[in-house]
Amino acid sequence: MRPVHVHSVGLFAPGFPDARTWLEGRRAEHATAPRDVLPVRARRGTTLVTRLMADVLAQATEQAGFDPKTVRTVYASAFGETAAAAALLSMMHEGDGALSPARFSKSVHNAIGGLVSIAHGNHGFSTSLAAGPSTVAMALLEAAALVHEGASPVVAVVADEAVPPVLAPDLDFEPLGVAFGLSGDPRGALATLVDIRRASSDTKHGDALPPGFERNPAAAALPLVRAVFEARPAVVALEAVAESPLCAVVCPPAPLPPARPRPPAIEDVVPHRPPMRLIDEVVDWDDKCAECLVVLRDDSPFVEAGRASPTLAVEYMAQCVAAFAGLRARARDQAVRVGYLVGAREVVLGREPFRVGDVLRVRARHAWGDEILGSFQCSVERGDEVVAHGTLSVYGGDLDVSEPT
Repeated sequence: MRPVHVHSVGLFAPGFPDARTWLEGRRAEHATAPRDVLPVRARRGTTLVTRLMADVLAQATEQAGFDPKTVRTVYASAFGETAAAAALLSMMHEGDGALSPARFSKSVHNAIGGLVSIAHGNHGFSTSLAAGPSTVAMALLEAAALVHEGASPVVAVVADEAVPPVLAPDLDFEPLGVAFGLSGDPRGALATLVDIRRASSDTKHGDALPPGFERNPAAAALPLVRAVFEARPAVVALEAVAESPLCAVVCPPAPLPPARPRPPAIEDVVPHRPPMRLIDEVVDWDDKCAECLVVLRDDSPFVEAGRASPTLAVEYMAQCVAAFAGLRARARDQAVRVGYLVGAREVVLGREPFRVGDVLRVRARHAWGDEILGSFQCSVERGDEVVAHGTLSVYGGDLDVSEPT
């Protein structure tokens, strides 16, 4: 596993409205329920576990500065929507036996993912899982895999509430939700997850847990919360197994390289204007190469039914070349000029269409030429997959459009 960087922690439990109050043991008597962060209509009929997840997700997203419209999410709960299931069973066996469609729609394990994505207009990847006592570990592994394969950050959310007595009389415990904001970028991180593996650990599942939380599967995240904020080397158990539990290997964030100037806004280096400016930002550049980010949204003029043709990759690459030319012009105190795509060689495009929510990295490397005529080796990547590549020739001089004499 490659390192994954922890940028934020969201937490709620009765008496503890955030991670800091839990770490300091400062019980807040007013914190009896999670914050209402979902729209009023969306939270009607939701269970406590759904509201827990929504609250801690919002905390982690806000603290890390992630964009709620593009952040990817992993929701994990060992028991899931058991309260909703019990309510539906009660409806079936009482009265006329009719079920509430609204209640049924919010009884599935991924109900929270649908509610949050609708609330924020987020078309990014989201998944829900359950893995019994290993739920916290599996959520972090899933989130780490997503960090490794894509550009946008991920929030891993774990939560559980007590199982209704009608389903399990002995599964009573305090509700708890925890969320971790994760990315592949070390800048501003609280700590780094170096690995998740089976190992011996001095940190046991029940260490320092307030009374009432010991049986909550989500409580396996609490020792990791402490290790993240302490930011020291640690091997933290993520499940209640006596020998060789799944553990998180935590270390302080890596020293940062010397700060580079922040890339200018995309509108300052690319002459295109919306809706024809298709790249969102410059994420890296030097005197030979530019790297740009594209998040495909449903308001793009080239999207139909949530999809866009793979031929759009040629325009992505051309606009990345334009960004390179604009960056170079600004570095030389020159005006950003309009350029022209005059040729494309050895272009290979993927067969699969782009889809709304795709996060693409576009690269353009200067191969030869000057400010007037040049050639660039370009590529478009989706995660670890190169979905398009080719060589583009561009012209940056003035065109003579006068009538021939």
